Amino acid sequence: MLSLALSWPLFAAAQTVCFQGYVMDRYCIERGTLLDNPSLSTLENPEQHSLLCLLDPPQCVGTPFELLERDPNQAGVHCRSFVLDSLGKSQVVAQARALGATPRCTTCTGGGSLQVGYSATVIGTVGTGTPPLFTVQQPDGVQPYGTTCAQLGMPNATSQNTTECTTGGSLMNYHNAHGSLMLISWGLVLPSGVLVARFLRHRDPLWFHLHYSIQSLGLAMALIGWAVALSQFSVLETPGWFAAKIHATLGCVTMALGLFQPINALLRPHKEKSGEAKSSARRAWELFHKASGLATILLSIATVAMGTGLVKDPMPFRLGYGLCWAVVILVAGGLAYFTRLRRLSNPSTAPPTSKAKEFGPVL
Repeated sequence: MLSLALSWPLFAAAQTVCFQGYVMDRYCIERGTLLDNPSLSTLENPEQHSLLCLLDPPQCVGTPFELLERDPNQAGVHCRSFVLDSLGKSQVVAQARALGATPRCTTCTGGGSLQVGYSATVIGTVGTGTPPLFTVQQPDGVQPYGTTCAQLGMPNATSQNTTECTTGGSLMNYHNAHGSLMLISWGLVLPSGVLVARFLRHRDPLWFHLHYSIQSLGLAMALIGWAVALSQFSVLETPGWFAAKIHATLGCVTMALGLFQPINALLRPHKEKSGEAKSSARRAWELFHKASGLATILLSIATVAMGTGLVKDPMPFRLGYGLCWAVVILVAGGLAYFTRLRRLSNPSTAPPTSKAKEFGPVL
């Protein structure tokens, strides 16, 4: 698409030049992946960047627009060549909205058919900065869509700004941190705490201390992962991207249920003394605590599984999540087997009355 015909020193006199290339908002560039298609790298797949993503979300259209060109040193990678000035950006936005397909692009007004891969041909002067500022000449600096620099009798400029040809952004680190914390906490740590409460109650009060500690650790990890998502991502405010919205909604519900568990534990009725019958209130509380905890774990499975498909490279997360649950299932099977053997060898064996009177299971 781009012919690299000019070199940077040619811009020293601030002469008028022509440039054609893909237009990308800075938010998606620094994010590292396309907002509405997070499996694609921003600077590897600008042709898949939708006009919906470019023009609708406030966090995208509210940032500077940059012009991209192919990296001469890396196949399939694009460089951040120039940043448009404010007037040039407003003209580009107007042109893109006239070309964009509705109703997918809700701010598009022209009834066009273009959905992805918006590119612009602009005429103007190059300034300083990284990327260099491209000041579009007025009033005709943004050419009609599809016009090439060659048709205008001008070579296509290049900034040779190859230091800005990265394939990832800072938000990718937050994605990985959020995904890793949620995967480990909900896929391994918290289910392990449930297994302790289910199979090790005969080791009283060891089971309780293990359960309490493991669930506290798991919830702390999940809270950190949730905080990363709430502070760095804006999925619920972004038009489109319905899979991510569902994941975010399920995640908030899962976290609310998870945080309710320790609160519920503090509100439990007193445990019966040795020899006393268990009260109806205590039985109801135990049933509710176990059922709500199990429901939270089951909901987390769907939430995390959906989340693994929203990252740039889902396979490592899917393999990691599958490995976590494979470990949990194997351990659960082993504990169930040895519990059955213990009870068969001593039929009169029954879990003793718990000594953990001041605290209850966290999840």
